[in-house]
Amino acid sequence: MIQKEGGSDLSQTQLREQNITESLNKKRMISLYIEPTSICNLTCKFCDLHYNPKSHFKPTGSMSMDTYYKIIHQLNELHFRYKTINFFLHGESLLNANLIKMIQIARKEKISSNFTLTTNGILMTPDKFDQLVNAGITTILVSLDSVNRQYFKDFKGADKLDIILHNIDYALHNTPLNVQFGIKCTTTEHSKYIEEDQSSRVIEYFKETVKHSNNLHVHLKNELSWPEQDKKLKNTILIPCEFPFYQTVINSDGTVTSCCADITNSLVIGDIWASSLKEIIRSKKIKDIQRSLLTGKPPQICRHCLARTAVNFKDCKDTLLNIIDS
Repeated sequence: MIQKEGGSDLSQTQLREQNITESLNKKRMISLYIEPTSICNLTCKFCDLHYNPKSHFKPTGSMSMDTYYKIIHQLNELHFRYKTINFFLHGESLLNANLIKMIQIARKEKISSNFTLTTNGILMTPDKFDQLVNAGITTILVSLDSVNRQYFKDFKGADKLDIILHNIDYALHNTPLNVQFGIKCTTTEHSKYIEEDQSSRVIEYFKETVKHSNNLHVHLKNELSWPEQDKKLKNTILIPCEFPFYQTVINSDGTVTSCCADITNSLVIGDIWASSLKEIIRSKKIKDIQRSLLTGKPPQICRHCLARTAVNFKDCKDTLLNIIDS
């Protein structure tokens, strides 16, 4: 099956707004990102954190098990369960040797019913894939923007395409029906970094395998432009972004931010070693960020950021403000 990612699908906008409104009204969040590591084994040209790092960017490192156990303990104290736990953020999660153990613990503690992983696929060997499935992962996505070996090497900084395609082939033929597996491909329309025909080649390469399947997919996603890359935009973006309204993002060091695109830690709202998640997701800091987005006075980092979805809260802005202020 070939499909658009939810945030890029205009037909899903109203439903997403309804889910966010209902969630905030019940003082809940929907999606949790846990970052096993912010270290990566590629240097993709579109990724500022690893291709063009700056001194004011977030530190790189891997999450310790002490930090992870702290997170699990605090999740068990919440009055709700996150709909989805994402075991990835700004690094290659499989570089953390404890990833399988983390997923096993999350499943055992029943902190969610959906556990997802996005990987570049280099370390997703057949053995590792089987371990992920047995640990309880429910969705695995492999980011792949080209099936041209030389282009991949130039764009990603490493000659690893053959390894990735081998690993994907195993996954495509060994994914159980209760697990979703997909290739996440960036659409090249209006792309600043990827050549126009690359996504169509990825689709062509996999379409016969996935077209009749209900659990094998090619996901088309819009290009993610990091806030740092968009500072040269002349126009300030004042349209609200949905991310801080449904996401909780825990960095590898335990700091908590309100946006998955925050590579500078500009939107940090707490630290699990200083406050509980229950306090953090209801704090004045997160409410101030949400209110600033809805009133056209977004944080500085958000004013030139294109890492956003189709949701703009046009029809529910006043409702959300009333919930935040209640």
